[in-house]
Amino acid sequence: VGSHHQNSIAEKRIRDLTEYARTLLVSANQTWLEAVKLALWPFAMKEAERIFNELRIDDSGLTPVERFARCRSKVNLKLEHPLFCPVYALDASLQGPGAKLPRWSPRSRAGVYLGRSKFHASDVALVLNLETGNVSPQYHLTFDDKFSTVPYLCQREIPPFWHELVALQS
Repeated sequence: VGSHHQNSIAEKRIRDLTEYARTLLVSANQTWLEAVKLALWPFAMKEAERIFNELRIDDSGLTPVERFARCRSKVNLKLEHPLFCPVYALDASLQGPGAKLPRWSPRSRAGVYLGRSKFHASDVALVLNLETGNVSPQYHLTFDDKFSTVPYLCQREIPPFWHELVALQS
């Protein structure tokens, strides 16, 4: 205990993960101050860990997970999104078969992307509900990878390019 000098490899990895997580969190906080709070740091740490293990390639051309498992894996770049980006989840009442909403009601709700769920399929994301503060796994999503809808979210307006954003997700 307290002998940090005895395991420099582990200490270096912890420092690297912490610095990367801090970069993710501070960058998103500066872009979307109203939604991204410092209390979301555990999600930044988990994402930094996932990126270090699954996406960083060493000199041999392998990721740490590939070295450990001794087999190659493919990365689906369509599933990669910036942490803490705005995400629009299909309203829960529309996710069932034959479900309907009144014609002029919104069909999605805004949230914050907090990474992938480790208990579900790889395309299931964890989403922070901006109204309730709850984090839940969601499937039917539209991601705003460029944070372009943030000014409109703050003003509670529909972005003029909404149809193009939704079309890109198809």
